[in-house]
Amino acid sequence: MKNNANSEILAEKWLNAFGKNVPLKNLNRYVKGENNYLWHIFSYDFVKCYTGAEALKMFESMSDSCFVFVQDGCTLETISENEACRYTDVYFTAESYKWTFVKTHESECGPYFCFSEVDNGN
Repeated sequence: MKNNANSEILAEKWLNAFGKNVPLKNLNRYVKGENNYLWHIFSYDFVKCYTGAEALKMFESMSDSCFVFVQDGCTLETISENEACRYTDVYFTAESYKWTFVKTHESECGPYFCFSEVDNGN
């Protein structure tokens, strides 16, 4: 996430919450590297998460406030929930970083739902 400072800060906060225990070698190669996505922590099974219909059900059961951001290459941009349907690679994340729900551009990947590694769903 090198294109701008805000993208880098957002990526690091998200990774600290959901990918804290992923080895740096794996993060650099499969998540932070060129042409990679933050959600690769789930698709490469580095982090345990819910997938598919189960992920959607978990997301729909959450009541806390969230923010939404999209990933386009190395750029992360926050958007409104109403804009989310216009994008692929959309991340819905609790303002507390307690949980995240991710829709990807790949039909065979996701959606994913994960509780923060710090929170562990409690």
